[in-house]
Amino acid sequence: MIRMARMAVTARAAIFSALLSGFFSGPLQAPAAEPSMKEQCDMAEGRYERGLARLDRITRGAGQAVVDRLTRTSPDLARYVVEYPYGDVFCRSGLSDRQRQLATVAALAALGYARPELQVHIHGALNVGVTRQEIVETMILMSVYAGFPASIHGIRAAETVFAERDAASTPDAHTPDAHTPDTDTPDTDPSDTGTPTPE
Repeated sequence: MIRMARMAVTARAAIFSALLSGFFSGPLQAPAAEPSMKEQCDMAEGRYERGLARLDRITRGAGQAVVDRLTRTSPDLARYVVEYPYGDVFCRSGLSDRQRQLATVAALAALGYARPELQVHIHGALNVGVTRQEIVETMILMSVYAGFPASIHGIRAAETVFAERDAASTPDAHTPDAHTPDTDTPDTDPSDTGTPTPE
């Protein structure tokens, strides 16, 4: 019995030794070093620049004012607000700027407490071809899914934006002199002017 136990231990030792020699057969190398935080941030510069360009395209400066205000108190948060939403998500294909802005307006209206952000995105939606009527219809739709208070809050934000644009004579992108077709996605219908068709 003792002899069998010694044989089992010897067999296990031989297997373990073979595994170790195979594992360490090459020269020992230190694991690859992780990039430093500075290197990681340097790699992210493209995201930030891309995000700023997308933010400006959609908001025509209104978003930059928000980023500037945030930068005074929290530069890191200001950077995150640009990099992730605008540098990553808003740059994805699959949705046009119009579709993405209308979805963003709906989401912010449904929250019911993000009026400054909602107003920036209503401006952005109008800048990329969403019509005022589509924004109003979106707020009405939010009454079903987010409740009447959120819907009314959204309508009030839209009224403020419409009044600001009218006072500044800022044309909405869907007007004939300001419309440029949305070509962010390959499946965009070039004949779609953003105007809803009557049912």
